Amino acid sequence: MFDRKELIDYVLKRQNSDGGFGFVPPFCGLEFPSGLPDTYHCVSILSMLGKTVENPDKTSEYLKKTRADYTNPSPTYSFYIFEASRLLGKKLRAGGEEIKTWEQVLKRGPATQLSEGYGAAGSPYQDVYSAIYLLKKYGNGTGTEEYEIKQNQDGGFGPGASDIASTAHCIAINGLLGLSFDREKAVRFILSCGANYGGFSIRPNAEPAFVETTYYASLSFSLLGAKIPESAALFAAMLQNADGGFRRSIFGGISSPEYSYLALSTIMHFEKMQSGGDWHVE
Repeated sequence: MFDRKELIDYVLKRQNSDGGFGFVPPFCGLEFPSGLPDTYHCVSILSMLGKTVENPDKTSEYLKKTRADYTNPSPTYSFYIFEASRLLGKKLRAGGEEIKTWEQVLKRGPATQLSEGYGAAGSPYQDVYSAIYLLKKYGNGTGTEEYEIKQNQDGGFGPGASDIASTAHCIAINGLLGLSFDREKAVRFILSCGANYGGFSIRPNAEPAFVETTYYASLSFSLLGAKIPESAALFAAMLQNADGGFRRSIFGGISSPEYSYLALSTIMHFEKMQSGGDWHVE
């Protein structure tokens, strides 16, 4: 369906001397600065493909330094640090101030502006999801007991009009907290977002399809135990560029670690379903 070796080579070329990963590979001795989202996405891609990170201790040190350098990071950025470290076999312990920040995000609720470092689809529930995930996995779970989200009439989720990114995050949140909602209506909403060439768009009748919105559709289907259309995986596979990475749109564009992670996840959601495997938010 896609060239795995080329994708692995694409990722490995982007590791810098500090252990982190950059948007573009080093060229003529010059390095594009390592970025936290790029590092998380590259580490995740290698993990999904069963490959180890070269110089994992350096990558771990990069993540530790990044964690120390950030003052009051968003839960999304903390998610990148904690989860990339876990994938490297270096599970971190949450500090008191970090837990306090995550709890405060839940009290504040969905963002009115998009979180720093968030993907192109945009979801005010990104930080909420990250905070709940971190509190459940690395904290003591406090602050999550009374959290609930209202499902919209069309079956989707989102403040105001439903969108596919908010819907995916809210389905994941409900799963983490064991909350009930109308799953069949949620499936119908996601299906209504189907767009061109087998991909999915942010809302119904909102062409074109992009990699991030197709990823959120496949993630939602996986979390709901619903069938993932093969066309979604084929759409994601079509986005691989000659450099081995993946772009955002079938209409062209450059590769990025983020788009590559989203495309690979979409394909693997489908492959897991085909093999009867279990894919879910831990």
